[in-house]
Amino acid sequence: MNDTVFFETSWDTEELGIGYTNFNFDGAFQEEKTNNLSICTKGSAAGGGYSTINDLWKFSVGVLNSKLISADLTATITTEKENIDTNENFTLGYGYGFFVESINGHPIFGHDGGFPGVSNRLDIYPNDDYI
Repeated sequence: MNDTVFFETSWDTEELGIGYTNFNFDGAFQEEKTNNLSICTKGSAAGGGYSTINDLWKFSVGVLNSKLISADLTATITTEKENIDTNENFTLGYGYGFFVESINGHPIFGHDGGFPGVSNRLDIYPNDDYI
């Protein structure tokens, strides 16, 4: 993973994608602007990391192949610990650091995040060879 980083706001970098938003934190809409001034000074547990699709894919393959942590620990962190919602075709819960879902019997784990002007979602389907 060569393109995952927590940028400092003082860095002048061409690699940093800029998000655009018309969302204001009070819920009102405003003229479209970049989200430069709302970027965290550096990433934290609440987010602020920047990555590429290639690095997210490498991370996902590493998780699936137990290259980052043991197979037992991978199973532990990707197993539901707390249920959020369930119906006859769907379950959604929390693992450790991952959302854990099942849709029509297909297990899925991943994570998402966002901020005005940017968003992401990483879903890993371990039984279907789909990331």
